Amino acid sequence: MNTPVSFPIAKLLAEKGFDEVSQKWYSVEGSLYSQVVFNNNRGFVPAYKCEAPTIADVVMWLYEKHGIWITICVIGENGFGYWLHNKDRKRLNPEDQGGYWYSPTEAYEAGIEYTLNNLI
Repeated sequence: MNTPVSFPIAKLLAEKGFDEVSQKWYSVEGSLYSQVVFNNNRGFVPAYKCEAPTIADVVMWLYEKHGIWITICVIGENGFGYWLHNKDRKRLNPEDQGGYWYSPTEAYEAGIEYTLNNLI
């Protein structure tokens, strides 16, 4: 997933120690900026707030730093949920697949938020 995480998730990641440099970042107001755009617009420097990593970057960071893997599952015909496992394949979230979302992106963000708030 090359989609950047939302601004609330990015702020939570910064609070939890995510310190990897990303291609995009959020300003204090929550506007998303790209390093390429920033470098080409040298006259405009918005106030920096936090990195905006992709969902894939966060999933790998959670696994490498904290031993937690997020798997997206299909629920019914149009829904998605998430499962959380540790490196020993022990299930870490409730049995309901974390809830019900209408896109994999929403399910990943929900799984990341649950992990950051409850497991780290």
